Order: sequence, then C-alpha cells, then structure tokens
Amino acid sequence: MPIWLRKYTYSQINEFYEKQAKSYEDASKGSNTQTAIDTDGKVNPQAFRENQVVERKPTYSTRASKK
Repeated sequence: MPIWLRKYTYSQINEFYEKQAKSYEDASKGSNTQTAIDTDGKVNPQAFRENQVVERKPTYSTRASKK
C-alpha cells in the first residue's frame, strides 16, 4: 500500500473513532430522557410504558401457498 494511501486511511479511521467517542460522551453526559429505573432502584411506570416494545404480526406470509 502506498504511504500516501496508508496515511489517508489512518486519518479516516482515526476521524471515525474520534467522532464515535465524542457522540458516546455526549450521549452519556446530556441524557435528559427518562429511564425506566431510577437511580434509587425504583421503577418509573410512565417511562416503563413508553419504552415497551409492541410485538406486531408480520405483514407477509412465511409459508408457501398450496396449489
């Protein structure tokens, strides 16, 4: 690999990881969202209901049609 390409690749990888670390720090620092469990260990029912995953039926058929 040519040196100029190696330097460019390294700088792009380094930039990616710096952005990732910055976004991780921002997310952990300024999280104003409610969590389902408070810091004292009690469950917050309102936040728990908001974070629930609703199971939905697929809109497609997984079986082959019988002819």
